Amino acid sequence: MLEDESFSFSPIANSLKLKILYDDEALNGFRGAFGFSCLIEEKGILFDAGGDVDTLLFNMQKFRIDPLSSIRIIVLSHEHIDHTGGIQIINYCGKVDVFVPASFSDRFKGWLASHPNVRLYEVQELEEVCEGFLLRVSLGNS
Repeated sequence: MLEDESFSFSPIANSLKLKILYDDEALNGFRGAFGFSCLIEEKGILFDAGGDVDTLLFNMQKFRIDPLSSIRIIVLSHEHIDHTGGIQIINYCGKVDVFVPASFSDRFKGWLASHPNVRLYEVQELEEVCEGFLLRVSLGNS
């Protein structure tokens, strides 16, 4: 059970590694840009999509990550361009579950839902993204 004031990681989460795919600062040979995206490879979860798809794809290629076989779930934290600008990555994915806060604009949610490979989930408060991973939407605007 979740408590407001504390949290703990499950044994599953303790064994996972994040690959930062998009950030202001980049390793030598990678592209840096304003925004954020990371991949939890073991679960196929892309968390946020950075500011543009070209930089995201470039950095994925440098890591030898194929979106078609590597991304099964996309979680978008909020509707700012530096976290959603690379969402066109869905065009390079197979079937993908996309989780967004319900507060996202109808236009953005409609655009996502118009893609035949996307199954869209609007998160109201708490949603299980996959085994061992819960997404909690904070109160307030996206």
